[in-house]
Amino acid sequence: MAEDTISGQADRKPSRDFPIAIATLPATAEQRRTAVSVIITLVVVAALIAPFANVRLGRVDTFVPVLQTVLSVAALITAVLLFAQYLILPQRALLAVASAYLCSTSFAFLQTLAFPGAYAPAGLIGDGFNSPAWFFVLWHATFPLGILIYAAIKDKREPIVQLGRSPEAAIGLTFFGVAIVVAGLAWLVTAGVGNLPVNARSALSALRSKPPELEELDDILRDIETDTLRVSEVISSVRGLFKNTTDHRTNTVMADCARQALNLAEPELLANQVSVSTQFLDNQAQVHADLVQLQQVILNLIRNAIEAMGSVAPDGRRLRVTTEISAESTAVLTVIDTGTGIPTDDHSRIFDAFFSTKSSGMGLGLAISRTIVESHRGTLRLAGSGPKGSKFEVTLPISSA
Repeated sequence: MAEDTISGQADRKPSRDFPIAIATLPATAEQRRTAVSVIITLVVVAALIAPFANVRLGRVDTFVPVLQTVLSVAALITAVLLFAQYLILPQRALLAVASAYLCSTSFAFLQTLAFPGAYAPAGLIGDGFNSPAWFFVLWHATFPLGILIYAAIKDKREPIVQLGRSPEAAIGLTFFGVAIVVAGLAWLVTAGVGNLPVNARSALSALRSKPPELEELDDILRDIETDTLRVSEVISSVRGLFKNTTDHRTNTVMADCARQALNLAEPELLANQVSVSTQFLDNQAQVHADLVQLQQVILNLIRNAIEAMGSVAPDGRRLRVTTEISAESTAVLTVIDTGTGIPTDDHSRIFDAFFSTKSSGMGLGLAISRTIVESHRGTLRLAGSGPKGSKFEVTLPISSA
């Protein structure tokens, strides 16, 4: 009898492909009733509060940073718990919802930094008016998108152990991917998209003037077109980083990329009273590169130089951009500033992801820039830094074609 029992247990197949976990258990009738009750309660509370929506309360500058910092920390803790759950139950759906919470915590925190009056009168980042609104939209758009993806794939059965991929690697890749996307969107919100509303308002003013200033309007609309195309190209370029493709690489001259980057940075250079000098000695030697990505690398170095000179007197803010051909037959671009320099202890970490010497920096600009340059078989390095400024150097092989 005992042998028959043991044999019967051995022949019995497991009824699940996954270990029992909350994420895989169906909702009970009681849980569904509780969820419906919570929804009804929220609707009733919203209806009761609605008549007072136009009542303006007194301004409390600490409210937004305190509230959204709490929300950011809560979302981050939830993401960490979901990643821990993924280590036990490796389902891609868990990565989707964890990514949603990572986006939520990132954009909530970024909106706090950009919100006027939170940490600075006009915000620490962005233009003070449009940037917080864009971050709010991204915050409340990316989270439900992640939840929708989770709902769409949560019932797909997957093997617990996938050959050639560990759960830790999948978590790391997910975190890095979310960081790149957030950094790219943050750049667009604080810099790339910021000029569009300004130009649009200027165009409306030109139209409403009597008589309409048509010549000025033509220039403004051309600026809007240029900014829009540039944003589109940057988005395509960021997407290209994940595709590992070289379809958009062509032969281009490093000096031409530097000129275009300086042209894009001209408003910031003028606003910060930075004098610029150039010396292009690359003799029109061509490099094989993605023009948009290379522009973004140079533009990032220029913007870092502008910020580094923020504490220097206006007459001492000087930026120098040069190109030349090295003895190793490579094209070399150099960006030199007269800022306060980078502390010696930070030289070895300046290109590490999430490391920044700026109080409001995300620590991704130089890390992404180095990744882009290295994907072009080149190098990006800190050639020198001291109390009188820093020197960054980009080196790319000259195209043989």
